Amino acid sequence: MRRDWDLIRGASRNLELARRYRSRGDVAVATLLYNKAISGMMRALYFRRTGRHAPPDASLGYMSSRAGLPDEVDEYIRSVMETESPEEGIESIEAQEAYAGMRREEGKLLYLDGLIKRLLDYASAY
Repeated sequence: MRRDWDLIRGASRNLELARRYRSRGDVAVATLLYNKAISGMMRALYFRRTGRHAPPDASLGYMSSRAGLPDEVDEYIRSVMETESPEEGIESIEAQEAYAGMRREEGKLLYLDGLIKRLLDYASAY
C-alpha cells in the first residue's frame, strides 16, 4: 500500500477523533489529535512531491516548502489565528479571563480543523 495514502487515512482518523474530543470539551486531547493530523498530512504531501519520507524532526514550514503547496495553502499553514476581544456582560476579571481563554482555545481548534480540511482537499486534488 502506498505510504502517502496511509498517512492521509491516519490524518483523517485523527481529525474525526479530534472533533469528537472537541465536542466533549477536551481541548488538550483535541489539540494533540489535530496536531498529529496536520503532521500526517504534511508528511503525506511531502512524500507525494519528493518520493521520500520527511526527516523525523522536519518542521511544518520545511515540509510545506518542499511539498510545493500553493501559496494560499502555505499562507494558511503559516498564519496564526488569535481571537482576542473584550467580553461584555461578564462581571469579574477572573470570569472574563476564563471565558476569553475558552474562546481562544475553541478558535484555535476551529482553525486547526479548517487547516486539516484544506490539506485533505488539496491532497485529493494533488
